[in-house]
Amino acid sequence: MLGLKATLFAVYDRAMSEQPATGRLGRDVRPPIEGEKALVRAFWSKYTVATAKRAPEPLKRSVLASISSELRSEIRNAPTFDWQDARVFVALTGAIARLGDESAIAFWRYSLRQSISQPLIRTLVEGGMSLFGRSPLALYKRTPRAWSLVSRDCGVIEVDDGGDGRSAIMTLHDVPESCRGHAGLVTMLAGGVRGQGDFCMVDVRGDVRAPRFSTHGEAELHISW
Repeated sequence: MLGLKATLFAVYDRAMSEQPATGRLGRDVRPPIEGEKALVRAFWSKYTVATAKRAPEPLKRSVLASISSELRSEIRNAPTFDWQDARVFVALTGAIARLGDESAIAFWRYSLRQSISQPLIRTLVEGGMSLFGRSPLALYKRTPRAWSLVSRDCGVIEVDDGGDGRSAIMTLHDVPESCRGHAGLVTMLAGGVRGQGDFCMVDVRGDVRAPRFSTHGEAELHISW
């Protein structure tokens, strides 16, 4: 079986070969295609479960207990490099979200911070820092690209600089109905932006605004540090 780093490099190489050109930094310009099934790399669900197994207690115990044996089995049995119905990853985010905002955000914060050390994400992080310096904004600007590497037609992420060097707005939109039966994806982003702040050794605050998420697939995170 491939080691974790070898697997990540292989996923990255394959993903890059499949990606269309992107526009300006901070935007994934691949538009959603009407009627296409939402997909997520099977690897990303596997990585999330693996991260839960390494999380500190009591987070480890509560997150693993929230994931049903059926869902664990479906994640485990999927070929690592395949695209998988987004239903699986969305179900995983939903299980974690049901722990409550505090625990769910704490887990995704930990998971994102850990992911930065892996090749798939590290490459994007280093590119962002070379342009913007070691700041949360450098990482936020790369988030749309990271999302496009692991998902297809699960929604679009855009990031706008707040203009003061200490804030940004991250927007998630065009999330298909199949991916918004709960706010699991929003909670994932809310924890993720804090984990990115941890990497930069700054305290990040994120104000989630998602009144139209369940109906229109739209959410905003107003981030400051």
